[in-house]
Amino acid sequence: SLPVNYVGVMLIIVGLVLLLLEIKVTSYGALSIGGVAALILGSLLLFDPANPFGSLPLRVILPAVLFTVCFFLLVIGLGLAAQRRRPFSGLEALPGETGEVIRCDGQRGNSYRGRLQVQGEIWEFDADRSCQAGGAVKILGRRGRVLLVEVLEDPETQT
Repeated sequence: SLPVNYVGVMLIIVGLVLLLLEIKVTSYGALSIGGVAALILGSLLLFDPANPFGSLPLRVILPAVLFTVCFFLLVIGLGLAAQRRRPFSGLEALPGETGEVIRCDGQRGNSYRGRLQVQGEIWEFDADRSCQAGGAVKILGRRGRVLLVEVLEDPETQT
């Protein structure tokens, strides 16, 4: 077993923590730079040079640090891309989707009520004008458990 300098181990851990904090804290890269510096310094201090086994050479340290930094950059990039992506399931994904009217119950107050099918689910809806079973509607939003929709023109009646 090699004698390890605990200051070097702590610097490596601090470097990894700084790289992880870059994901949550807006530091514009300052935490990443500090993390890389702590990783390099911790790796240099990890083993005592007076030790008969020597210390880690830079040709080992730099590729290891480079690989670690590239890994964290990849993880951060994939995480940010996932946060920016539009939801594809659940209530957040419904606005903008097109559904098929199953039945139109008629007018209630200022709107027309009915049921529609979208993404394999059946929902109640409110529309601003009358609709027919089998017609298409575009989902604009929701109010509670009722979807607000816009009735799309029947393609057969368009010229």
